Amino acid sequence: MPISNGAEVERLAREALSRELAARIARDLLDRARNRSRRSGAELAVDVQRVEALGGAQPVQCQAAARLLAEDGPPDRTALLVLASRLDPLGLDVALAHLAQLERAGRGRDAGRQADRLLDALG
Repeated sequence: MPISNGAEVERLAREALSRELAARIARDLLDRARNRSRRSGAELAVDVQRVEALGGAQPVQCQAAARLLAEDGPPDRTALLVLASRLDPLGLDVALAHLAQLERAGRGRDAGRQADRLLDALG
């Protein structure tokens, strides 16, 4: 079905860009949870500002991600992966890491429910 007007094209482009930025921030959270190097705080801040400017659906989660990523000390893997899974719910690497963390935390039943939810979302 063709898109009929410029406003619709702009809305779809904004939504797509916002989703991609949220997915990139989710990868930052995943990298932190895995103790891998990640992008600088300045780069992350620019992405958060972009999500806010686009009117994306997840500016609050992106701001929370920036706060979590700025924390020093050992990472709270569960918090990082829960937020990553909200920012990129269908990102396979994020989903698998989140499910594995739930299993390691002795929350196998929660992991099963999350896996069922993801499978339903995939159709």
